[in-house]
Amino acid sequence: MAGKEHRSTPLSVLRPAERGPPDPGERFIGRERELGDIRAAMDAALSGHGRLLLFSGEPGIGKTRLADEAGARAVLRGMLVVWGR
Repeated sequence: MAGKEHRSTPLSVLRPAERGPPDPGERFIGRERELGDIRAAMDAALSGHGRLLLFSGEPGIGKTRLADEAGARAVLRGMLVVWGR
């Protein structure tokens, strides 16, 4: 954009995910379609085809919980998981 100043948006420091593998008594119910999509993206990434997953939706529908579950499953598969805000 000619004539306009470009400012970069600050990004908080990326940090390793704090959540480890799920507790044995912890259950995640539902979201089978989403978990299938996440599993397929992980399979593709592990075979050399990178992916970016974005979770969006109304407040309170479980986006953070789904991201936590995806991260925990990725860690179990030996993947590095980082969070940024």
